Amino acid sequence: MILWFSGLNLLLFVLLGVLLWNQKKKENQHMQSTLDIIKQQSSQNSGIVICLSYHSAMHKALCELIDRVAKNKLVIIYDAPKWLFLSKQKKWASHLLIPGTSIPYLADKTRVITFFENKYNIINEPTEYIAYQYLQNH
Repeated sequence: MILWFSGLNLLLFVLLGVLLWNQKKKENQHMQSTLDIIKQQSSQNSGIVICLSYHSAMHKALCELIDRVAKNKLVIIYDAPKWLFLSKQKKWASHLLIPGTSIPYLADKTRVITFFENKYNIINEPTEYIAYQYLQNH
């Protein structure tokens, strides 16, 4: 009985490991395709991508921060109604706006992704990150 239970635990552990590995592999593929799309649209990439969803509770605060960041060219994946996207595209002319429909994997998420070579880091507190990175000395 104990041997059977240990074998079952081992099997579950291996299955969980395979599922987690598969999930991470898919995420890496999505992030690489995101980076490829950004590279196609802009040669000036700071390695920082802001994913902004209109439905997020942080939308207003993050938009206000982006309004204040004029010197640095930001890459923003913006999920919003078309009229709002076009309005922000005019307002944020110094930044690169990519419609969320181009990258559906990130469309409904609000966060910052930093890329360095083939690695990435996901930051789930975009308002704090942007304020610290770009506005601390202003």
